[in-house]
Amino acid sequence: MSIDRPYVVVGAGVAGCVAARTLADGGRQVVVFEAGPGPGRPDELDRLDHLATAEADAWWFDDAPRRGRGSGGGSAVNGMVLDLIDPLDVSRWGWDDGAELERWVLDRWPHDVVTPGAFTEAFGQIASLGFPRTTPTAASSAKGWRPLSLGWRDGRRRSAADVFLGDDPSEHGIEVRYDASVDRMDAVGDAAPSVVLS
Repeated sequence: MSIDRPYVVVGAGVAGCVAARTLADGGRQVVVFEAGPGPGRPDELDRLDHLATAEADAWWFDDAPRRGRGSGGGSAVNGMVLDLIDPLDVSRWGWDDGAELERWVLDRWPHDVVTPGAFTEAFGQIASLGFPRTTPTAASSAKGWRPLSLGWRDGRRRSAADVFLGDDPSEHGIEVRYDASVDRMDAVGDAAPSVVLS
């Protein structure tokens, strides 16, 4: 299959969605090949009941541990907990823009804080005797307890595909081809003018 766009991204998982949108925001035309289903997703994946996601068989790879496939990858099937980058990791990696990255995530990824139920509040009162209550979007290594912040808004999951590709990826210069499993890309110099599908 010949490619008429200069940039090809294989996989519409979290990394693929971010890569495609980053390229597109830089003015590049992008085509994304995704082996799994899409666009959209079944109702089972928009429930807060995480166990219900197992009913959407086409959205899971048949391996262990189970991994998400399809538009959004793991973010289309996971528990939706929005954890930010650990500040300790930011310093270990030598990044100096951790605060900017945190703001970048929160500004783009719609999220709601889950209202704690009676049990969680009671647990929190006991836990707060030894651990402080932290913010819902605190890094996962923060000492304390907190309500969960989920990638969830208006009764719907917000996957990486929702956030970075949007309802109409073509508005951003992105073409997505679903059910397109890539076997190999034939390279000529620095370019890959053709893609061989499985």
